[in-house]
Amino acid sequence: MRSIFRIIILVLMLITSFNSLVAQWVQTNGPFGTNSSTNTGYARLNTFTEFDGILFAGTFEAGVFCSSDNGNNWSQLNSGLAYPWAMDIRSFITYNNILFVGTAGGIYFSTNNGFNWSKTDSGLTNADIRSFSVIGSNLFVGTFGGGVFVSSNNGLNWRDINTGLSNKQITTLIAVGTNLYAGTANGNGVYLSTNNGANWIPKITGLKNTTVWALSSVGLNLFAGTDRGVFLSIDNGDNWNPINTGFTGGTVMSFTVDKNNLFLSSWSGVFMSINNGSNWTEVNTGLSETGKYVLSVFANGANLLAGTMYDGAWKRPLSEMITDVEEEHNILPAKFSLEQNYPNPFNPSTLIKFSIPTSLVVTLKVYDLLGRDVTSLVDEEKQAGNYIIKFDGSSLSSGIYFYRLQSGNFVETKKFIIMR
Repeated sequence: MRSIFRIIILVLMLITSFNSLVAQWVQTNGPFGTNSSTNTGYARLNTFTEFDGILFAGTFEAGVFCSSDNGNNWSQLNSGLAYPWAMDIRSFITYNNILFVGTAGGIYFSTNNGFNWSKTDSGLTNADIRSFSVIGSNLFVGTFGGGVFVSSNNGLNWRDINTGLSNKQITTLIAVGTNLYAGTANGNGVYLSTNNGANWIPKITGLKNTTVWALSSVGLNLFAGTDRGVFLSIDNGDNWNPINTGFTGGTVMSFTVDKNNLFLSSWSGVFMSINNGSNWTEVNTGLSETGKYVLSVFANGANLLAGTMYDGAWKRPLSEMITDVEEEHNILPAKFSLEQNYPNPFNPSTLIKFSIPTSLVVTLKVYDLLGRDVTSLVDEEKQAGNYIIKFDGSSLSSGIYFYRLQSGNFVETKKFIIMR
């Protein structure tokens, strides 16, 4: 009998050890719905943030939740939030050590880690707050129907800044340096302001007839999550190109960045790219079928949090996913290849991707229509692998050019167009 008992214990230990080695999502204990249609089961989870070591989650109709144990358990923090509209949480931001929350019923703030909330809406003419952003001493909010508002006194007063903004249905805001981008609904794409919202310029080339739900950036790369997948701009939004290789989710709901790794949420779960969107890998192991309806993702350094439509919050160690995707990405190419640049046509920059299956000297050069050598982009020995090279054509005039890759006996040439 003791031998049988020991065997059972050993089998259980082996199963536990095996499961611990399998990288997968784990459902957390909440947040749970408490109001209206969410009075049973898990709450719909729209957004996350982290402030002072505490995780915060914003839900639909159940308000704000917090977790002090890295997302395992959640507690509700709604004191001061007016029912029902302020229970619909759309966005968070931390500014000057104050936690702000954007709701369907206006802007609220807390100076004590969410234990109490106070409303601050002086000057706002639209209470449906979808997104926050900050540039210097200016705090911006995007509203769904009222456009963009700014405050320069910690949110005490707001004024609209909508000159040139023909679509005031703002879904998302992001600041990249001194550039402020606004994503809009119903096919109007992205708008850019370079002067703190005083004027807006549409940036829709390649983004026509799309709703932009999310914006993110990694270095010089600007990403738009839309109802038609992911788009990339490498020229401050002047041109957009779809980058959906490996992505099967359709509508993109949110982005989050960990180091240079980009994650997105969609109706088909969570996807990840380690190469600026050139390829996407599904990272859904462990998510339930209903858990794959992911509204929001958030990286907090150790874990990736996923907020779902039906199953609350899930979490997964970032180290597991990054390792998995890097291993897949680092498979050596089987053959030489030179891909078509994107965007094309372009102004002034484009990306050129090539692959080599063995270590060799590689030359990548640009030529004009007469065959004259314009510039050399690569001229050195490269290890086997996949490469992406950025070409800046700002010093060249408009026209047709060629880029030529040579490595060993492999030679291939492709055409691109600079269009001013």
